[in-house]
Amino acid sequence: MRVVILTSLERSTASLAIPRLLLSTHDLAGVIFADSGAPAGWRKRLSKIRRIGLLGALNGIRMRPWFDDEPAAQLAIRSISDLCHEAHVPLIRVPSIGSTETEAALRHFDADLGLSLGNGYIPERIFSIPKDGMLNIHHELLPEFRGAQSILWQIYCGSDRTGYTVHRINKAIDGGDILFRAEVPIPYCASLHETVVEGRMQLLLSSMDGLIQVLDDFARLARQSVPQGAGRSYTTPSFGQFLTMLYRHRQLRGAGKSKV
Repeated sequence: MRVVILTSLERSTASLAIPRLLLSTHDLAGVIFADSGAPAGWRKRLSKIRRIGLLGALNGIRMRPWFDDEPAAQLAIRSISDLCHEAHVPLIRVPSIGSTETEAALRHFDADLGLSLGNGYIPERIFSIPKDGMLNIHHELLPEFRGAQSILWQIYCGSDRTGYTVHRINKAIDGGDILFRAEVPIPYCASLHETVVEGRMQLLLSSMDGLIQVLDDFARLARQSVPQGAGRSYTTPSFGQFLTMLYRHRQLRGAGKSKV
């Protein structure tokens, strides 16, 4: 299968996927790197701050490195640019996910399937270009945790499991048909911060196995893909919800849930 990667993160899932794809039977046509994802309008940003409060928004900014920068550093994830250069994988940089340059790059690579690895919202005129559409890896279980940051809301709900989902991209955020999903134990560490970083690393690595499984068995999994039923969408927690997460993390860790 001929695939193309679309990403807007320099060191994340896409960087882990490149060497795995090069060792597989699949043809990595190229990588498209968007310098910016789909920007959120000021009305949307303001609405979110109203929902979660200013403290929640500031705390969300503080936590942001837990999900990308810190796992990338601990896993020594290399940059997209270096990996593509060394492996002679064509790399096209575009200004944004929804730009005309992205459309042109996707048509240039003429891939069977697009892989969205580390992006936000993708317009239909982008995800509909590859013959078999585009897949996304959501590092949480769907449809129960749409839009959720990995692990945090599972802890809020008192769970000792997290997971990832490989699904088709459609017009809804994290709403496309599910091809594959897998549960992963939450590694409860001394602090919520450590638990999220450690759990995120495990999810990133585990999801690479799932991605290759999906590509190896794509025809069957695509035929048997399951539309998502009723679920719930999440966003950055309010400060009060974050305090509840801290409390439940202490409870679950004390109960010996997946302790490391």
